[in-house]
Amino acid sequence: MNWIKRLFLFLLPALFLIACATERQLAKRFVQEETNINVLLLPPPGLNIKYYPVHPDEADPDTIDPFNLEEARFVDEVDDSLLVNNFMQSLKYHLELFQVNVFGPDNIDSFFRLDTTAFIFSLAQMELMEYLDEAVFTSAVDTIQYRQRFPQTTLMQSHWFEFSTLNKPEEPMEVLYSMQHTSDYFDGRFVYSPINGEVTFRYTPYYLNSDDVFELAFFAGEQNAQYIFDYLMNYYIKEKSGRDPDRYLTYDKNRHAIRSAGNDRFIRITPDENAEEPRDQ
Repeated sequence: MNWIKRLFLFLLPALFLIACATERQLAKRFVQEETNINVLLLPPPGLNIKYYPVHPDEADPDTIDPFNLEEARFVDEVDDSLLVNNFMQSLKYHLELFQVNVFGPDNIDSFFRLDTTAFIFSLAQMELMEYLDEAVFTSAVDTIQYRQRFPQTTLMQSHWFEFSTLNKPEEPMEVLYSMQHTSDYFDGRFVYSPINGEVTFRYTPYYLNSDDVFELAFFAGEQNAQYIFDYLMNYYIKEKSGRDPDRYLTYDKNRHAIRSAGNDRFIRITPDENAEEPRDQ
């Protein structure tokens, strides 16, 4: 029986490579041949805005009210509707670059009259968070550990999409989460002076400004358009192969290449209990 075990161990990697090749072929077919991809985008009911004077993971809910924005640098002056519109317009624009037919609230009736497979991404919740953190730099010089800290403001935009398929009521709705962020940046390093033996930290700060709030919204729209297209591509692979892909794939439209997405994708909050998440490889 040992020869059977050895044969199995030999064939297993080969079968995996064949499966990956088939999935890439299906992904390529989706990109090249699927020319009638219909998506309905529904905006959120509003925008949740929060501020934390510390990292959210360290916040004490009994002492910190995240809706108290008085000490915030940016989010206390955000125009909710303007930011949401900026995000939704960016999302629509970048999704159309993938040759996707995008519907919205203005033509929702036309969408529901479609007699083909179509997809709904309803933004059930959208959140903008500002929090204060620290940028920490460390270095060891002659067995001495040096540390430099800077207060750092981070802006984080989060999205919860409810995904469903038109004309397929048997398929359960799924919740897909994504997050994009930006923060103050410090370009620096420790410098040792052989003349006096002192160690100093030299740096150039790049602080956030009010424009970065809307630039984050625009960037988030671009990223989520990529995530939506990739999700539909992997959905197509599952439909054609009968199972979830072994590796979650992404399409790089700039290089016209298909590769593993790794963690750069939606987080599926409500996956099918009988399905396994594709591996990050």
